[in-house]
Amino acid sequence: KEILNEEFKSLGFFISDHPLNEFSEIFKQLNIISYDDFYHNNQSEGIVAGTIMSIQEKKSSKGTPYAILKLSDNKEEFELFLFSEILVSNRDKLTESDSVVLTLQKDKNLNEGTKKRINVRKILSVNEVIDKPYSKVTIELSENFKIDEIKQILSSMGDTQIDIIINNENKKVFYTLENKRNFDLKHYKALKGREYVSKITV
Repeated sequence: KEILNEEFKSLGFFISDHPLNEFSEIFKQLNIISYDDFYHNNQSEGIVAGTIMSIQEKKSSKGTPYAILKLSDNKEEFELFLFSEILVSNRDKLTESDSVVLTLQKDKNLNEGTKKRINVRKILSVNEVIDKPYSKVTIELSENFKIDEIKQILSSMGDTQIDIIINNENKKVFYTLENKRNFDLKHYKALKGREYVSKITV
């Protein structure tokens, strides 16, 4: 991350990697897609991630502030217009080289063939999204799982419902933990790296 920040400070773009690549797997789990995929799909609303390349604040003829936000993801650079309300309430998150997750909405009133107008409905920092505990998690294990390791990782009580599937020969055994646990990206990474974890769905 430090190398990427220095690249951006020196050059204004990234060379060795893109900051969002670190989160690509968890983005898939959370249905966070690229801007290009959202722009061309048939969904009216979607969640995308982007790294801020620049922000230009301006004022309308009435004196209200607005901004043009330039971002990049793994596929391309794109620009979004921020109206006064969304700009003012999210200024603390709008820093160059930082990554954000945006809830976007397409304008429904455009005719076919007209360039789509994209409205920003919500802005969260990547950390706000990544560090947020998940509401439900399903962990699929092979039969050589290590119960002591799992108990240690899932030892903290929290707000996440944990379902566990154990593959035993040709059968699958399903469990739901009686008490909810604390489960966020830290726990996801800790379990994902274990050889006996086949799949984690959040």
